[in-house]
Amino acid sequence: MNNHLILLGDSIIDNNPYVRGTDLPVEKHLKTMLPDWSIEKRAIDGSVIEDVINLQLGDLTKGSPIALSAGGNNLLKSSGMIQGDAKMTFNQVMKTLKPVIESFEKDYENLLNKIQSPALCFTIYNPAFHYYDDTNFMSPYQEACEVTVNIFNDIIQRLVLKKGFDVLELRALFTEKNDYANSIEPSHQGGEKIAKFISHWLS
Repeated sequence: MNNHLILLGDSIIDNNPYVRGTDLPVEKHLKTMLPDWSIEKRAIDGSVIEDVINLQLGDLTKGSPIALSAGGNNLLKSSGMIQGDAKMTFNQVMKTLKPVIESFEKDYENLLNKIQSPALCFTIYNPAFHYYDDTNFMSPYQEACEVTVNIFNDIIQRLVLKKGFDVLELRALFTEKNDYANSIEPSHQGGEKIAKFISHWLS
């Protein structure tokens, strides 16, 4: 494994737009912690799994370890199901969710199959609507979002283990309000936690 780390994914890694002043994004935390490493950030805020496949995987350096955060924005695109007012039985809800789950699993497995280097793959953390939703627009859906995240994280963990990669369980790291810059993005503190875990993984 060479000293060249590649960062793929979305705003969980590319949280640069959400930190201010002297606060540091994930990438700069890593550069501080790993001065002997070359850090290549390809992650782009807002990316879905397909974007990572199409825009971030080209010419990967063979043997370079990869940190990957993908899938959260796919869930955000489906959040309308959680906010819907239609009265449905649990069985009807699951039937509505099933094609979204199947599409997610297919896309995520396709992404993992295109990665040959050692990889640390992030799960999706819970949102923090209960901390930051001043308008109370999404707060009522916090618990529903957490249950939904569990379903998709089961897919991530299963596919990552099947591929033989490693998992970073973000729900175990993001446990405090200050881990978040807003309801869905990592703060300086949250980014530091991610960078520390990556550094430990590399060692």
